[in-house]
Amino acid sequence: MELRKRLLHPHYVVHALFSSIYLIVRFARPSWIQASGELQDHKSLLILLGLSAWKYAVSCTAEELVSVITLYCKTYSVIMLFSYGKPWWALIYGACWISIFMLLPQPPYLGSSKVLELTLDSANKILRTADEQPKIVELDDDEEPLLDVPKAKYWVVLVYANWSVASRNFEAVLAQLSLKYDGKNVKFGKIDIEFYPTFGEKYGVSGEAAAFDLPTLILFKDGEEFKRLPELSSSKRAAKGKTSVPELSRKDAAKDTINRIGWNRSPASVIKSFQLDQISAH
Repeated sequence: MELRKRLLHPHYVVHALFSSIYLIVRFARPSWIQASGELQDHKSLLILLGLSAWKYAVSCTAEELVSVITLYCKTYSVIMLFSYGKPWWALIYGACWISIFMLLPQPPYLGSSKVLELTLDSANKILRTADEQPKIVELDDDEEPLLDVPKAKYWVVLVYANWSVASRNFEAVLAQLSLKYDGKNVKFGKIDIEFYPTFGEKYGVSGEAAAFDLPTLILFKDGEEFKRLPELSSSKRAAKGKTSVPELSRKDAAKDTINRIGWNRSPASVIKSFQLDQISAH
C-alpha cells in the first residue's frame, strides 16, 4: 500500500503517461509511419525492452526502476520521431519533456524511514571525537535550537544533493536499512551538501555533477570515518595523506570514475561492506 502511494505521486504518473505517448501513437499506425522505417523501429523497440529488462534486474527500488524506464521511453520517442522525418515534433516533445521535468521534479523518498536529516551543527555534534570538548554556541534570535541528537557508536551518513537523481533513488535504500538496523549502536542520517558545503569539503565529497561523488555513504565509528561507499579516488586519498601516488594516468582516472559511478547501491552490498549485521549486534 505504501509503495502504491509513493508511485502515485504526480511526478511518476505524469512522466509515465508522457513517456507512453509515442508508443500509443506508434501502434495506432498513422499514415506518416512508413514501412521502410519499421525495421529500424522494431530494432530500437527490442533494444528498449532489453534495457528495461536489465534495469528491472539491477534496480534497487521501484522509484528508480520507474524513473529509468520512463527515461528510456522518452529518449526512444525523440529518436524515432527524428527517424520518421518529424524533427519539429521531436523538438516539441523534447521541450515538453524539459517543462514537465522542471514543473514536477522527482520527489524525495516518501515512505517510512528512521533516517535523520542532519544540519552542519548536528553532524558536528555526533561526529565529534571523544577528546573534543563541547563548545558553547550562542544562537541568533531567529535560529532554532539544536535538537537532541541520539548518541551511537556507529553512524551511517548519506551525503547527497537534491538535484542528484542517484541520491534521490538511493534514499529509499537507506530508509530500508534504517528500518532494519537502527538501534542503540547504529544510527542513520543524511546531510545535503548544497546547504552545508563545508561538510563535503571536510570529507572529500564534491557537490559538482562532473565529480560523480553523489551519493556518498560514510560509516563513522566513534566520530571518525571508518569506511565509505564509493571509496575515495586515488587522487583524493593522496590529498588526504592516506597514500602517495604519482599523477594519475588516463586509464587510472577512468577507472576511478567508473568506480564512483558504478558502485553497487543495493541493500545487500551496503550491508556487506559496512558489516551492518555485526555492528548492530554489538
